[in-house]
Amino acid sequence: MLLPPFYFDRIVTKLVLLISLVVAVLIGILMTDFILARQTENMVINLIDRDIPRLIGNEELSRKLGRLSDDIHLMLIHSTVKDYRLESEIERLIPVLNDIVSSTVPEMTLKQELKDFSISVTDLFNHCMTINKLKQRIQSDEKNFIVGINTLEGSVMNLLIDRKLRGREYELSSLEQISALITDLRNLVLQIKILVSESERTYISGADAGKTNQEQILSMLSDIESGLTTATTAGNELLSIGEALIDQAHDYKADLSIFYEHLEALETKISLLENRQSAVKKTMAATGKEIEEKTGKTRKAVLENLRIFGSIMVLSSLLILALLILTGIIGLKIARPIQELTDSAMGIAAGNLDKEIQIGGNDEVGILSRSFAGMRDAIKEKIEDLAEKNKALSREILERKRIEDALRKSENKYRVLLENLPQKIFHKDTTSVYVSANESYCRDLKIHPENIIGKTDYDFFPKQIAEKYIADDKRIMASGKAEEIEEKYVLGKQEFTINTIKTPIKNDKGEITGVLGIFWDITHTKQLERQLAQSQKMEAIGTLAGGIAHDFNNILSAIIGYAELSQMITLPENKISDYLSKILMAGGRAKDLVQQILTFSRQTEHERKPLSVKLIAKEALKLLRASLPSTIDVFEDIGSDSLVMGDPTQIHQILMNLCTNAGHAMQKTGGTLKVSLKDVVFDPDDVAPYPDLKTGTYLNLTVSDTGYGIAPDILERIFDPFFTTKGKGEGTGLGLAVVHGIVKNYGGMISVSSEPGKGASFEVFFPVVDTRPESVQTMAAAMLPGGTERILLADDEPALVEVGKHLLESLGYNVTATTSPEKALEIFKAHPGQFDLVITDMTMPHMTGDLLALNLFSIRPDIPVMLITGFSSEINEKKAKELGIKGFLTKPIIKSELAALVRTILDEAGDKNPD
Repeated sequence: MLLPPFYFDRIVTKLVLLISLVVAVLIGILMTDFILARQTENMVINLIDRDIPRLIGNEELSRKLGRLSDDIHLMLIHSTVKDYRLESEIERLIPVLNDIVSSTVPEMTLKQELKDFSISVTDLFNHCMTINKLKQRIQSDEKNFIVGINTLEGSVMNLLIDRKLRGREYELSSLEQISALITDLRNLVLQIKILVSESERTYISGADAGKTNQEQILSMLSDIESGLTTATTAGNELLSIGEALIDQAHDYKADLSIFYEHLEALETKISLLENRQSAVKKTMAATGKEIEEKTGKTRKAVLENLRIFGSIMVLSSLLILALLILTGIIGLKIARPIQELTDSAMGIAAGNLDKEIQIGGNDEVGILSRSFAGMRDAIKEKIEDLAEKNKALSREILERKRIEDALRKSENKYRVLLENLPQKIFHKDTTSVYVSANESYCRDLKIHPENIIGKTDYDFFPKQIAEKYIADDKRIMASGKAEEIEEKYVLGKQEFTINTIKTPIKNDKGEITGVLGIFWDITHTKQLERQLAQSQKMEAIGTLAGGIAHDFNNILSAIIGYAELSQMITLPENKISDYLSKILMAGGRAKDLVQQILTFSRQTEHERKPLSVKLIAKEALKLLRASLPSTIDVFEDIGSDSLVMGDPTQIHQILMNLCTNAGHAMQKTGGTLKVSLKDVVFDPDDVAPYPDLKTGTYLNLTVSDTGYGIAPDILERIFDPFFTTKGKGEGTGLGLAVVHGIVKNYGGMISVSSEPGKGASFEVFFPVVDTRPESVQTMAAAMLPGGTERILLADDEPALVEVGKHLLESLGYNVTATTSPEKALEIFKAHPGQFDLVITDMTMPHMTGDLLALNLFSIRPDIPVMLITGFSSEINEKKAKELGIKGFLTKPIIKSELAALVRTILDEAGDKNPD
């Protein structure tokens, strides 16, 4: 069948012929590739079916064996760590071991070696479990032994206290020896524990120190048994405890001996396991070498086939390249008229209607080009008509864009200004409906700024507060004047104090169209203002207290001194002696009152040390119980043993003040007094309202009562000095002020909660410390120490000079006294070697005591000086010691305190100067 002549002019015909040629060439190349690939495939299949599975199995087995070996090694190392879960690790490794043994291995030798290896591993696991159980027994023995030691220590301490209280000093020697032995026993147990752990690691690592550690441990246990024999000979009270401890030490020693026997066996089993693992690895290495030789031969044959395949591929590539060049030439011939037509069409689309289309021919491209020419002429006429209309429209659009850009810039400028202000800003209309608000305000309300439009205060706040806000809006819009308001602001469950400025908004005609509000949080500022006012009040009272302390202490010194001198010359059976005792008792109370005032004003320093509040609380409650009416029940919940850094007297003072106030509140009606002691932990959120409080653990002392409670107006003033609701003669108003001063000085906090008629609860928080307190030994009362040394005494108060001279002379000393510091300096200059001690007052006219001491040191550097002061803000005991002053005493002077300090200073000076 003949095809029409125009058939070969069609683009489709040309493309069909070109595609047919490409397909024929590709089929030829694919057939050649298929034949060559089949030949190579047959060769590779032989290699894969025969040797590769063996090689893969060998490698996989080697990896599993290596991982298992590493896991066993890590298990042995970690087994020495406390609380290591050995059983769960062995349960994990047993399936891995079974998987290795059950692996498909054709060689009989390797199967037998794997079986032997499995037996060694299982034996090692069982032995490790046995050692683990022994360790648990040893830990139990050690724990029981420590408990026994603690029991022994408690019994010894109780016996020591009992013997001292009964005055049986001759029995204390053996008890003190046992008490000293307890610390050695604990140290030996700790050393044994360390050596056992070290021995276990040594045996596992293969070192040689395990045997030495074993001998050292057994020697320590023998020492323990020998030392415990002392406890069995110290009396019937300790006999049973000592014998039980000896039995426990014997069990401990026996279990450790068994433990070391198993460790030696473990070392042998580890060595056997390593030998069997090495045998398995050698057999696997031989198998791998055999497979490697066979694989090399197959590789050589495959490479030969690949060279042939590569030659064929080169020829195929050249053929494909030639075909591609031919295809490109034919494609260019077909594409050229299409490209010209495309350029013409793009020119028309771009508005170039003047370009002529000169493509002829009878194919599809020729027909299409003639159609484009007619369409171009029609479009050209339409475009010319639209051009004029577009010019006018463009001018109008440009003007509108300019206006819109100006408005957008203005809006963005004010929006950025409002959004970056930290204050909360809102805008409401005349009905108090929100028109807009800044991001800061919307963030508090948890709403997007766009979604607040149309909302009211009822949507965000409680009804009562919302009504108050809306009433403020109406009042401000009615008055036309801005107002500044301090008010409450509720956000979630929290209440804040805010400062708000609201102002009416007016339009161009002066009409009010809404209200603008700005507010910010002043809660923290208010708290700081209250704290500052309280601090200034306390500082003023402190200044007053410090001012009167010096003179008052001088007066007390004279009263107490003359009373003690009078008592020395009065017979005990004389009634005057009883009167003098009462004078001294009143003087002591006056002294304590001055100390309370100075403590409140933070003008005195107390020696602080770690102490147990629990013991002080129990002692205070025993004393308090006798003074409370029987209608008041005392309930104690004292469970914390935590320590605080403080002074025992001050802690006792806090307890007595709080409990006495609680008892007074229930004096008429009766009730329950509850005292509790527990630990609490403060995190950053808890201490945020209290700038002086730090995070950490605090000891919480709570004293609560069921009395008449405290009214709100009184609650704010209870810590003010001299404020009291008690009747005349019933209270000084200093109790709670002193408590407040002590607690603040300790870095703690005190709070109170109360409702009228429902009682009151005081909570005190002390920072907890970790340091254990030093043991306190009870000192037996002794006679006042005296001497025959020569003392120079200087004080500007004649009465105090007289009292001091008589007190010192009554103790046997030779005293030279003067009321003038200048006179004292002249006396000392005349005879610097005549005196053994100089005692001087601090505050004296023309020359203070510290300046007098420096002048004395310039004459004789080794002269001991003791400084006495009623009160001074310029010096304390620490500063005095820095100046070289050997003793520091505060007025009023008690004879026993003076005698003890003078004797101590003179004895220390005598030790340094034996000549």
